[in-house]
Amino acid sequence: MVIKYNEDPLAEGTPSLNDPELLMFVMEARQAIEDVATEDAAVLYNHHQEMMNNVVDEMRKIFDNSTSKKEEQTKMLIKLQYVSKMMEEISGRTPVM
Repeated sequence: MVIKYNEDPLAEGTPSLNDPELLMFVMEARQAIEDVATEDAAVLYNHHQEMMNNVVDEMRKIFDNSTSKKEEQTKMLIKLQYVSKMMEEISGRTPVM
């Protein structure tokens, strides 16, 4: 898979990353968002914020590592985008703060 500079890895028509672990992560997180009650939205948002922090830490390690593969880097970028979009969705559905 080749992602070009300034290309959105989640855009339609972009080559997909065949990663069952990432797909399962996204499906489970999406289900949690669908099922969240209004009073629990802040807790779910904070959980996703922790996920975002973890992804950023993982990204830092991968991008600092000169032997990391482009596929690993792309996977982390995609995961970051998914978590970011999920946080936006949680915020948009219910007042979080």
